[in-house]
Amino acid sequence: MVELVGGEDKRFYDALKNSQPLAFLASVSIGIAVLIHQIEEFSSVYNYAIIAGSMFLFSFIASLVYQLIPLSDETKQKVRWSQYVFLGLGIMYLLLIVLNFSQKITSIMTLVFGWGFLAMGISYIIPLKKQWSTLKKEKSKVVEVIFTIIVLFGLSLLFFVISFSSTPLVKT
Repeated sequence: MVELVGGEDKRFYDALKNSQPLAFLASVSIGIAVLIHQIEEFSSVYNYAIIAGSMFLFSFIASLVYQLIPLSDETKQKVRWSQYVFLGLGIMYLLLIVLNFSQKITSIMTLVFGWGFLAMGISYIIPLKKQWSTLKKEKSKVVEVIFTIIVLFGLSLLFFVISFSSTPLVKT
């Protein structure tokens, strides 16, 4: 199929491929709204989901305009910034959805913090592992690095375990 696509068509499909994550975020947000629409206690989630979906759609459109339409440099820069603003607003509304859900389902925030601490611990270890070969040459720093890895990962793992064990699943 790629061979049949002309230059302009290929450019259009490449732009769609590059912008696809924004369309996916919009679809997921609107899907959340559709699924939660009939539940009265989550009426604000519905509103946030629709707004998030709209923001992601605007960002998707701005991304396509940036990639496909020839614009002056100044206008192109404005379109690019509007894409970032709409993306940021969409993410903010998704966070409001999580916050709203967490008021009824208390384990959500602890799960978020638990996984966040674990991710932080792992993110500290990966760069240190990459630099391990250069650090082995300096014997004095090896103990320091090992101690830092153990402390950071240990604390992250501790917060991860505490997060999963400290709260009930549903608020009563």
